[in-house]
Amino acid sequence: MPEGGVSRLKGTPLKTVLAWREQERGKAMPVVTLEAEDTVEEALQKLAQHRIQSAPVLVGPESVPPRDRMVGFADVTSILGAFIEYRSRVRTVSAAAEWPNPGGRPVDPYQQLRELQESHVTQEFAQTKLKNAISTDGSVVYSAEQDVDLFTILRDGFLDGNRDVSVVQHRLAVFDEQGDILSVLSQSDVVKFLFHNASGMLRDWLKESVSTLDVGLERGYVYSIPENVLVLDAFAYMVRHHVSGLPVVQSTTGKMLGNLSASDVRLLKPEFFGVLALPVIEFLTLLHPASDKNGDVRSSSAGATHPFFSLEQRKWVQSSPSIPMVTCRSHDSLEDVVSTLVCHRMHRVYVVDDEGAPIGCITLTDVLRLVVQKEGVPAF
Repeated sequence: MPEGGVSRLKGTPLKTVLAWREQERGKAMPVVTLEAEDTVEEALQKLAQHRIQSAPVLVGPESVPPRDRMVGFADVTSILGAFIEYRSRVRTVSAAAEWPNPGGRPVDPYQQLRELQESHVTQEFAQTKLKNAISTDGSVVYSAEQDVDLFTILRDGFLDGNRDVSVVQHRLAVFDEQGDILSVLSQSDVVKFLFHNASGMLRDWLKESVSTLDVGLERGYVYSIPENVLVLDAFAYMVRHHVSGLPVVQSTTGKMLGNLSASDVRLLKPEFFGVLALPVIEFLTLLHPASDKNGDVRSSSAGATHPFFSLEQRKWVQSSPSIPMVTCRSHDSLEDVVSTLVCHRMHRVYVVDDEGAPIGCITLTDVLRLVVQKEGVPAF
């Protein structure tokens, strides 16, 4: 990257980032798209098949270039949010409990799992058209060209021009001259590029501590869920508070036990919705079996034999066989935190206190916003 504050970002075209990413991966990744006319079941099947969490949604005839057809991105979390709303609206007997769930673990987990999986509501929702299930607002689409500079991508793309700090884009579609989608760029891609290619001033402030930079701590709190909450209720809580991950804490001590995020359900399909009726800690333990040292959960859980937790379904869990719990302390340097994000391919790192309780959360968005601030232009 060129030297000199904002000029380093403005002097780096997007095509440089894309070329570096392709070299790192060793191959070009195909662009997967969804059609607004797809059913929810078809959309989730396609996402699971390609082991991705999100894809651009296109509407209209195929003769029109994707640039003019794209209305946004659909991801597993937004589809789950739509399912929760749909289920609540039809007011079935099995409707999700209000948060927090006072009962915790269901009396009969087998019945709860089967009920959610076999419910006519689940089956009806699976056949709902994607365009009717989730909100796709074309105004939030940021069209990126290969020659756009990195600073503009950060400020106007991912951070939505800094008009509203609660509105961010996690992925951007990059178009070629014909209006076809050339690639999808994620926040993870950019943070990884910056970490491996940054120099000078960027490296200097990266060495400052989390507390000094007040990154991830400025909110003064962090949303969390106790370990006995049902997965469905946990995702309802995520949707309500516009977050894509939550620390799972011990209900008696507040100590962090793990993390539940959208990545944990990237392979979710309608026929697997039953696993959402499991308590979070059982779900995570079954997803990461190395955590269950004595096999206690696997031998007693209603979901132990569920196909979602089969070896084939867990192939994507490579570097984290145990329940993921990536944390840092407020005195750690931001460089260490970003290194953790990059090396573990995580979207967030939780800041914990002396007792192991979460007191903050540093996300990829926080890092990108800080880059824009520190490189010379306020991000607020």
